[in-house]
Amino acid sequence: MGAAEATRIPGLTTIRVLAALAALAGTSLACAEGTFAPTRVESEAGSATAIGQWQIQTSAKAQQSGAEVSAAGFSTKGWYPVSGRATVMAGLLENGTYENVFYGDNLRAVAEPDANGELFVIPWWYRTEFTVAEGAPGIRTLLRINGIISSADVWLNGQRVAEQAAVAGAYPVHELDVTPWVHAGINTLALRVRPADPRTSLSIGWVDWNPAPPDNNMGPWRGVDIVRTGPVEIRFPQVTSTLSLPDLARAALTVKVEARNLDTSAHDATITGVVAGVSLRRTIHLAPGETQTVAFSPASDPGLDLHHPQVWWPVGMGAHPLYRLQMTAAVDGAMSDHTSATFGIRSVSSHLTPQGYSQFVINGKPVLIRGAGWAPDMFLRDDPRRVEAEFSYILNLGLNTIRSEGKLEDAHFYDLADRDGFMILAGWECCDKWESAAKTGGEPWDAADEKVAAASMASEARLLRNHPSVIGFLIGSDHAPPATVAKMYVDTLREEGWPLPIVAAASDEATAETGPSGMKMTGPYTWVPPAYWYADKEGGAFGFNSETSAGPSIPPLDDLTRMLSPQEAEALWKYPQMRQYHAGATRSEFASLAPFDTALTARYGAPKSLADYVAKSQLENYDNVRAQFEAFNAHMDAAKPSTGVIYWMLNNAWPSLHWHLYDYFLNPAGAYFGAKKANEPVHIQYSYDTRTDQPQRLLVVDANRRARLPAFELVPHASDAIRGPDPAAVPAPRDERGARHRAARGGRGHRHGHADRTPILRGGGAVPAPVDQAIRGRRAALADPVERQ
Repeated sequence: MGAAEATRIPGLTTIRVLAALAALAGTSLACAEGTFAPTRVESEAGSATAIGQWQIQTSAKAQQSGAEVSAAGFSTKGWYPVSGRATVMAGLLENGTYENVFYGDNLRAVAEPDANGELFVIPWWYRTEFTVAEGAPGIRTLLRINGIISSADVWLNGQRVAEQAAVAGAYPVHELDVTPWVHAGINTLALRVRPADPRTSLSIGWVDWNPAPPDNNMGPWRGVDIVRTGPVEIRFPQVTSTLSLPDLARAALTVKVEARNLDTSAHDATITGVVAGVSLRRTIHLAPGETQTVAFSPASDPGLDLHHPQVWWPVGMGAHPLYRLQMTAAVDGAMSDHTSATFGIRSVSSHLTPQGYSQFVINGKPVLIRGAGWAPDMFLRDDPRRVEAEFSYILNLGLNTIRSEGKLEDAHFYDLADRDGFMILAGWECCDKWESAAKTGGEPWDAADEKVAAASMASEARLLRNHPSVIGFLIGSDHAPPATVAKMYVDTLREEGWPLPIVAAASDEATAETGPSGMKMTGPYTWVPPAYWYADKEGGAFGFNSETSAGPSIPPLDDLTRMLSPQEAEALWKYPQMRQYHAGATRSEFASLAPFDTALTARYGAPKSLADYVAKSQLENYDNVRAQFEAFNAHMDAAKPSTGVIYWMLNNAWPSLHWHLYDYFLNPAGAYFGAKKANEPVHIQYSYDTRTDQPQRLLVVDANRRARLPAFELVPHASDAIRGPDPAAVPAPRDERGARHRAARGGRGHRHGHADRTPILRGGGAVPAPVDQAIRGRRAALADPVERQ
C-alpha cells in the first residue's frame, strides 16, 4: 500500500478549529452511558475488544473476597457504573457524586459520602462482565491491561489470575493468558486496585501544575482489552527506515514483528505481510512457549529498498504522508493472528552545537523546535474530540512540537500528531518517585521499582517507535537518572529497536550512555519584561530551552467567573500577594501572582475592576508571549543560535491562572494571539536587542527556514534614507502548497522624502501604519518599567 498524503487547503486551520469546537459544544468529558451492560467480545482470532464499562466500589463497602466479587450473580447494588478508562475520581464525577470541582476551592471538600475519611487510601474494586461466543478449536483469550495506577490483583470467574506485584505501574502493558478460566457466555472480571501515591509508586504526579487529584488517578486509566488469538500470536510490529540524504531518493525499510507460541505443542507459522506495496512471507518453527522476532530487510526482500519514497515532514516544512503495514500469522492454513502499524518515512538525528546545545535535524535539515508543554485532563478522562480540538489550536498557533513530561498519552494522540506533522518530545516526569534519587520527595527505588521502570520503558518504546511525529525520548526531566537507571533505560530502548535520539534530561545534565542533554531548563516560570528573551543569560533566546515562559496567563473574564469564587476574583485584582488556589499546587511558589500584577500596574496602571484587570492582563500576556517566540525565531542563525523553545505550557489540566496558551475551557486570549502572531509563516518583528543609541531594527523572519530574509533598519526620516537590499532579489519562501509569500515583501527602497516624516525601512518601503504603531508602542517596553521606577 502506498502513502496517504495529507493535504492543506486555504483556511483549513480555521475551519478545523471551528468544527472541532462545534463538536464539543454541549458535551462533557467521557461518562458512563446509563445502565451497566456486559462487553461483547469478538470471537474471531486477531481481535481486541476494549472493556466498555465497569462498576466500581470502595473496599470499605465491598469487603468480600476476590473470589466472591468475580463470581456470577454477585450483587453490585449501590456500585457506580463508569466508563472503560475511568479512574476512581473520574468515575465518581461521571456519576455526579461531587458538584463542580473546578469552581473555587470545591475540590478541597471532596470526601467520601459517608465521611469515614478512607475514600482514596484503601483499595477500590473494578468489576465488569464480558460475553464470549464459542470459538474455533485452538482459540485463546488474553487479558491485556494497558497500565494501572498503582497496581491490582486480578480475578476472573472466581479465580485469581495475577497478584498486584505482577500488575503494577502506570505504563507497563500486561498480557495475561486467561484461556483456562474463560468460557462461552458471560464471564466476570474483577480488579482490586491498590491506592496510588506518586511519592511511593511509579505512577503519575502533578507537582506544581495543579492540586493533586484526591484519588491520585488510581484505576485502569488506559483501559483493558480482551484479546482473541490462535495458537501463534504476533505483536509489536515495527518499521524503521533509513533515508538517503540529502537527496531523499531512497529509503531502506526494515520490518520486524514478534511471534510467540501460546500452545503446549510446537507449530510452524507462516508470517505474511504487505508494506508500501511490497509482499512479505516467512515460515518459522516455534517450540512450545517459544518467542521469535521475525525480521525482513532489503537483504532478504529487495523490494524494501524503496525508490522515491514519500517523505514525512514536520508541519511548515512539507507534507505528512503515512504508510501502512499489515501482517498475518497462519497455522495449518488457518489465520491465527494479525496486526498492523502506521508509520512515516523520515530521518531524525540530533547533535550538539559549538555552544553545547541540542540541534534536531529532520531529513537532513536543521529545525527550530518551537513548541509547548502538554497537560492531559487532571482526572485522566478520555475525550478524543477534545484532543482533536486542541490539535487544531496547535496548528493555528504555528507551533511544530509538543513536549510531554510524563502523563504520556495513548496511540490516538500520536496518530493525530502524525497526521498534522507535529513533532513529539516524550519523556518521564520530574520529581516524586520517578526522580527520587535527586531527593525530590519520593521514596527510594527497590528491585520491584526497577522492574516496573524497565517494563514502563519497554512498553512506551513499542507504543512510540513507529510514529514519525516522535523525535526523541527524555529519560530524565528536572534531573538525569542515576547511572544504573540511565543504563537500564538506554539498554531497554536499544533492545526494543529504538531508532531515535535519547536525551539525558530536560535540564543541563548528562549520563554516560547519552552524553550531555544539550538542553537548559532555566525558567523563569514567572513574569519578566519582553526584552528578557533577547538577553544573553539564563532563559534568553539561545540554545534549547526545554521549558520556559513568563508564568501567569489570565483567562477571559467569562471563564474567570466559571472558575473563581467572588472572593477569589476580588483578590485577583485587589490583593496580588494572596495565594490563589487556581495558580498551581497548594504549596507552589507560583500560587501568588504578585510579580505579574506589580508589572501590570507599572506598565498599564493600577486595575480599576476585575474587567479592567483582565483587559490589561491580555495586553501583558500578548506582548510577552509574542516577544518570547519572536526572540527564538530571530536567533535561529545567530552566532549563538537558538535551537529549540518549549513554552511552559500549552494547556492546563484544570482551570488555571498560569502556564497556558489557551485556557482549560478552550478559549484563547492574549497569550494565544501573541504566539500565533509571532509564529506566522513570514513575520515582521521589532528587534528588542537593538540598543537605544543605534538605528532601530525590524526583522523579517521565516520561522520554518524556507528562505533567508533580510533585516531592516528604521530610518527616522527621508534625509537619512540609505539604499538597502533590493527586495525583488530576495527569494520569497514557499509554503506547503508551493505558493510564494508576497505579502511581507515591499517594493524598492524610497529615495525621496516623506512630508509626514514616517519611518522607512532601509531596503524596503515605508513602514505600514500598523507596524509603525506597533514599533512605537513596543519600544517603550524595551526596559523593565518596574526597574525604571
